[in-house]
Amino acid sequence: MTRAARCTPLTLLLLVVALGCRSAPPSVAPEPAATSDSPSEPGSQGGAPATERATPSPAPAARPTSLGPLTAHFAGPAAERASHVVLLLHGFGDQGNGLALVAREFAASRPGLGVVALEGLLPHPQGGRMWWPIDIPRIQNARASGDWPALERERAPGVDAARDAVVAALEELRSRGVARERITLAGFSQGAMLSVEVGLAHPELLGAVVAWSGAIIDRAAWEQRAPGGVRFTVVHGRRDTVLPFAQGEALHALLRRVDPAAAWVPFDGPHTVSAEGRAALLRALPTP
Repeated sequence: MTRAARCTPLTLLLLVVALGCRSAPPSVAPEPAATSDSPSEPGSQGGAPATERATPSPAPAARPTSLGPLTAHFAGPAAERASHVVLLLHGFGDQGNGLALVAREFAASRPGLGVVALEGLLPHPQGGRMWWPIDIPRIQNARASGDWPALERERAPGVDAARDAVVAALEELRSRGVARERITLAGFSQGAMLSVEVGLAHPELLGAVVAWSGAIIDRAAWEQRAPGGVRFTVVHGRRDTVLPFAQGEALHALLRRVDPAAAWVPFDGPHTVSAEGRAALLRALPTP
């Protein structure tokens, strides 16, 4: 029964006796453990004596709220029991839990899939989270003037710290017995750049990377790395006005040097995690 339902005078007594008139609003949080003064559920025949009631099941353990040094939002089975684990990295200025809904969507789409949405390492000055600071005016000028090659050659302050935080999260999964082949790292925008950075620098910790609407950072360093066994997928919208479509093409071309089978998924849309991008991630997972 929902809150909006009304117990009429005629049915009130019957409802109280048969079911009780209470509400149970939906929640994604773990249910609180029962206390000694919590009301007991009525028995099937009007309430059985305490000695005849079944022993209640123990309350489920609360979900963890972090992975490594990062705040995390979990969906699906715990990593140790999951057939595969996906880590999601959000974009610049996201509210932190912005990919939590996407995580639940993925977890519901495939039995046994565990998904973890990680929050950015730093607070954004205008709210939300970020992985490292970004000089927005400089990016806007580069986009207007076509001077992206200069940005590709730079390594922004804070990239190393962000990478190390995600690496620590992956190392925690490894310590729990999750093999690298069972881990996919996916990111959007700034999170896509970080996902590629982690995949190129630490191939021993994961099996696949999916980059939604990303770009190249520190081209010289990325071109010198040759990780073995990591599968890459690049997804980019043709109408992206934040990171131009050409940046996605350039990223895919670079990654094909280290993964000749790197997948390229263009779509007719803006700067977003598109339906095509979601489908590409599911295709990148091993067949259950």
